[in-house]
Amino acid sequence: MTRKALSLLLTLMLLLCSLPGWAAGMAVSVAVGGVSISVDDDDVVTSATNVGSTLYLLYQSGSVATRPVDTNEPTVLGEVLNTQYYTEAPQTEEGQARMDRLFVWDGRVCGMCTPTGEVWTLLDDAGAFAPVKVEGLTLDTSGLVFQEEGEGYSVAVEVSSFFCEGDWLYYTGMVYMGTPYAVAGRISLETGEKQVFACENLTGLAPVGDGSIMAMLYDVSALYSVTTQADLTKPAQYGLFDPEKDAVGTLADIPTDSDMGGYSTSGICVGNGTLYYLDGSRIAGLDLASGEKRVSAYTGGGMVSNGGQALYVEGYYVLISGYEGLRVFKLDPEGIENGALTIFGEFGSNTHNAFVRSHPEIAVDVSGDYTSDIEKLTQAMVSDTGAYDVLLMGLSYMPVERLIEKGYCADLSQNADIMEKVSAMYPEVVEPLMADGKLYGVPVGMSGTCYGVNMELWESLGLTEEDLPTSLPELYDFAANWVWDYGEDHPEISLFDLGSYSSQMLYSLLLNDYIAYMQKQGGELAFDTPAFRRLMEGFSAIDFEEILSVQDQDEDTYWTPDALFSTSMSVGYLAYRDERFQPLYLAVEEGGEPFIGMNLSVLTVNPRTKRMDEALLYVSEYLDNLDKTSAYITLFPDHNDPVENDYYQTNLESMQESLAKMQESLENASEENRAEIEQQIQWQEESIADWENYRYSVTEEQIADYRENVAPLVYIIRQNVFLNADTSATSEINKLLMQYMEGAVNLDSLVRELDQRVRLMQLEDQ
Repeated sequence: MTRKALSLLLTLMLLLCSLPGWAAGMAVSVAVGGVSISVDDDDVVTSATNVGSTLYLLYQSGSVATRPVDTNEPTVLGEVLNTQYYTEAPQTEEGQARMDRLFVWDGRVCGMCTPTGEVWTLLDDAGAFAPVKVEGLTLDTSGLVFQEEGEGYSVAVEVSSFFCEGDWLYYTGMVYMGTPYAVAGRISLETGEKQVFACENLTGLAPVGDGSIMAMLYDVSALYSVTTQADLTKPAQYGLFDPEKDAVGTLADIPTDSDMGGYSTSGICVGNGTLYYLDGSRIAGLDLASGEKRVSAYTGGGMVSNGGQALYVEGYYVLISGYEGLRVFKLDPEGIENGALTIFGEFGSNTHNAFVRSHPEIAVDVSGDYTSDIEKLTQAMVSDTGAYDVLLMGLSYMPVERLIEKGYCADLSQNADIMEKVSAMYPEVVEPLMADGKLYGVPVGMSGTCYGVNMELWESLGLTEEDLPTSLPELYDFAANWVWDYGEDHPEISLFDLGSYSSQMLYSLLLNDYIAYMQKQGGELAFDTPAFRRLMEGFSAIDFEEILSVQDQDEDTYWTPDALFSTSMSVGYLAYRDERFQPLYLAVEEGGEPFIGMNLSVLTVNPRTKRMDEALLYVSEYLDNLDKTSAYITLFPDHNDPVENDYYQTNLESMQESLAKMQESLENASEENRAEIEQQIQWQEESIADWENYRYSVTEEQIADYRENVAPLVYIIRQNVFLNADTSATSEINKLLMQYMEGAVNLDSLVRELDQRVRLMQLEDQ
């Protein structure tokens, strides 16, 4: 095991605990102060421009509409072929307009088709919708489509700015091939020629209004290379861009409230002497004359990553991003200085967004900070500005129980609505949040992982269910003997799904499982035990290099599909089960009882909040909108109805409508066409019948399996000194583990040093 890999061991432990939060965190956020609009519920805006206060919108479906910037009242003008996802020219009907980018050129609303370089005007001289192709003008759009060398496929740039200034179209964006990188350039609307800008790290451009152009610069590659924490938190910069010189003038830092520096900064636009930009979940305004920063709007959602087009439209910030479509925010509204209901630990989950959508009258802010340090948390809770009102935390890796002990969690027992909902949960998920008969937090999510086995591969080795390991030591013994017993004869089978990274993952899981095991026993954490010694001896007997040497895979393979064992089967997210694997619930000790260590996500309320009514409403409605495929089932024993696929009904109706049209056309079809139409009808009927197999995201059988086989094994993991250790302590532990794996210290020395370190951390933690 390499030094770098071992240094990640405890980080992996933390990562495993925090995955559910990140899974929720990666969900799409929605607007506050403006609602996403669409022609129908599933349609989203993919491009927009404006003439004065009127927005012109291109929808994913191809619909073109207008709306006033200050009201959500779109008017459909007509339809074109939206070429957003095309990298080559699509087939069209004669005269059909095709485009994927809107812009205003010389006062006229136009559309550009990236795959073909065509330019279309949308309106005639009377203002009626009448798309006309601009003859004799073909733009070189190759800077917006990149070809993978040697792979034979191309990818479109994820555009972050696109606008017309003078007779030039300007663009910036990201290319996600290998290590992501920024691209920028402009295209002449007179000659069609492109100019790719050599200026590095241009992540955004915006018209200032006087003919000049503002630029934002940030080195995104720092996120994808080995670097320092200081590099990761560097701010983005801004300055005026000279396209003739291909250079930015005097640069200044763009201030941010986020711990992630320039990564959380995107979507620049300029208006009224102010540079506006997304700063995490907020829209910030930077006065260009004074350099003073202010909060100009709250989006209510999580951090928006780089990407999307921002427009300044007469006092409004208009954002168009790939997944969320159009969002409009009033800038610097009355009362903005009073702050917002501030949520810690949320990154814009669907559950959070449901509250934001339902309550546009409540300003909601998502904290850009994230820490598990109890002092930082408590300081933020008593802060005069931006104090946390509601906190989303993981019980296993955050100091939830200590916050309860120290009086930093409000008593929720007096809220009848919340208590009624929590009383329907499994008692064991509520118990950690109770003290003296009072409730100080609510469970809102639960997840964990277990091992899995591919039974088809297992049986191909001549093995049966009775031969499966029932404990970690048995699994390690099987792995230690794998090459001799089976591996040499079956190079097509990988023992574990993570290939060359299996040793790190298995060791991380060993530590997690053992710590949870000791917690479950009810005693102090100690490593000088027969159980830990047996685990370490069994793990040390596995020669991972020898295992890799007999497998038909590259030694750097991160994941392999033909694996006998899975190291991370999801438990708790019922819609995301890998059907190739059967869960393998293992005991820590041979002959012991198996259990599943689960990470519980909880909401608590700051007892010092000045927005108690709003905070309690947030908690109550969060419980109403829990993920139907996970927490809604896993936290409540009586929620046993199957969960229908979100797209089942709409797709079924669409298929039925198509079938009806086919049947209607059959009635009037000529003899020569009847056979073909009858075949189409048969295929459509078969498709409708097959679609029934995809009706449910979670079936009754899956829920019953969870109740019978998983729920009885659940153990809620609490925070421990390892997961509460500071950086220096973690570094020392990593160093000690590395010395053992490299043979520099023996097992007796390892357990003795680990126990000494634990005792020291416990003293420091008091």
